[in-house]
Amino acid sequence: MSLFRKPGARRRGAGNFYQLWITDFGPDKTAVARVIAGEWDSETDEGFMAVLDRTPWLYQSLDAGPDTFSLLNILAHPLENAGARTEITAADSPDTPYRGS
Repeated sequence: MSLFRKPGARRRGAGNFYQLWITDFGPDKTAVARVIAGEWDSETDEGFMAVLDRTPWLYQSLDAGPDTFSLLNILAHPLENAGARTEITAADSPDTPYRGS
């Protein structure tokens, strides 16, 4: 299950976002990369793997709404099945940096 932190005591409303972060790619980064990119050949696309060298890695940022948290959990599930650890955070903007748990 994804970790969830809501920074501060702010209410969800216009201008707020939820972000899905990959905090650890796990033992097989290639398996997680396949979930992110869909079908691809890891041997011919080393450039894509280089993008995944650093965590935390922002996977998705969505406007806060009644179903946003559920949608991000659905997106997190295949990542976690591939070995990644994920965290869902509340943020003020879609590009808010990761604040850690």
